[in-house]
Amino acid sequence: MKNKENVDKDGNTYIQVQPWYKKWWVWLIIIIICLAGKFVYNNTTSQTNTSNNINRTKKVSKIGTYSYDTDEFPISSSKTYNVNYKYTKWKSADIKIDKVKICKTTKPISHEADSGKIKVEGIITLYMTVIAHEKVDIDPDGTIIFSNLEESEDSDYTGFYNSIKKGHTQSGHIKFPIQHLKHISDIKAFRYDFDTFYKDDDDKDLGLIIKLQH
Repeated sequence: MKNKENVDKDGNTYIQVQPWYKKWWVWLIIIIICLAGKFVYNNTTSQTNTSNNINRTKKVSKIGTYSYDTDEFPISSSKTYNVNYKYTKWKSADIKIDKVKICKTTKPISHEADSGKIKVEGIITLYMTVIAHEKVDIDPDGTIIFSNLEESEDSDYTGFYNSIKKGHTQSGHIKFPIQHLKHISDIKAFRYDFDTFYKDDDDKDLGLIIKLQH
């Protein structure tokens, strides 16, 4: 809008200057500054929230440690299943697995296993008891195959070092690393294969299939 030309009572001509706040371009600049400020604020807030979310994702609470082989692994969660499994198809002995424990590590951890360097995301422990009907030997250093088809032969066990005499019972536990474990509930079942010996070194391969109730 152009400035208005006026004449006073004495005949003098003067120009009435429009106040700055009535000029349209002033308000246009103010609006642009406000919009730019809002954009910068929203962008900064979004980046901060994203960074916080990433940090929360990376940081997993540690509830303790769990031993495997000679290492201690930090774990974020664990669950014990009372499976009460019993294998009675072998006449030389009964095999019982009372419980199974699965631990989830806080993050993938490098471990030097017999098969080479692996990344461990979890550990499974089988608590096994053998009730001998005749003299038997157990080699728990076997193979485990999970329901996601992952297979592991890198076991760590306690017990079953000596022959089990007829009528005697021996207990121990066997641990296997899990290389891919997002959630503990991902393991629905597994098969555990191991060797046994009886009757003057006759051997028998046993395969135990165990389902986990979640």
